[in-house]
Amino acid sequence: MTRPASYAPIVVAAGAMLTLWGAASTWIVSAAGLIAIGIGAARWIKEARHEN
Repeated sequence: MTRPASYAPIVVAAGAMLTLWGAASTWIVSAAGLIAIGIGAARWIKEARHEN
């Protein structure tokens, strides 16, 4: 089993999970999910630019 080179996809997935969970519970959880998605996406874009 190979490990991913980046943790960005995991952060984006966790952010999506928190956002959906927050939609059913409270807005603060949803906001935390959106922040996590932003951090993960920024990291993913940064790493994609350095690969080329």
